[in-house]
Amino acid sequence: MYRRHAAAVVLVAFAVSACIEPTGPPADRFPLKRELVPQDVSGLRVSFTPLTSSQYAIALDFPQPVEDREISELVDRAVSDIGIASYVAPFAFSWRVLDGDALVSSGTSTGGAIGVIDTGTYGLGGGPLKSRALVFTQFPAQANRTYTLEFRAGPSLTAILRGKPVLEVVKYH
Repeated sequence: MYRRHAAAVVLVAFAVSACIEPTGPPADRFPLKRELVPQDVSGLRVSFTPLTSSQYAIALDFPQPVEDREISELVDRAVSDIGIASYVAPFAFSWRVLDGDALVSSGTSTGGAIGVIDTGTYGLGGGPLKSRALVFTQFPAQANRTYTLEFRAGPSLTAILRGKPVLEVVKYH
């Protein structure tokens, strides 16, 4: 009996990990990855081309561990406050995603993160934490179309650059 239950647990664990593990090459999952630098605070306009049609997200990904204790605590607080309107971490920025001249998505970070993507050394959720991405919006994108991301940072984002965030467009479903 014990062997049957153990085998069932292993099969369920494998099935769950197969659902959350990323598939495809990194370019398929991340049509855009760019470490934010002080010059980006004045504004950034960059193009990206998804390889597959899917839902994508705009995220700020913080490599772990964050060396700056204040920024580390800020990121952790932002994660714990997802969905709570009483506190919003000061990730002050706005974005627009354009398909040619057509607006696909726009917004600001003032409402806080809407999700988090934790990546361990063994993939999503496995092993020691390697990066923690705060997700701020999601939008549909079509394969092999070139989109433009316009990113405008507010003044409080300058301090957050100490945490070496990476601006990402990531496949999110």
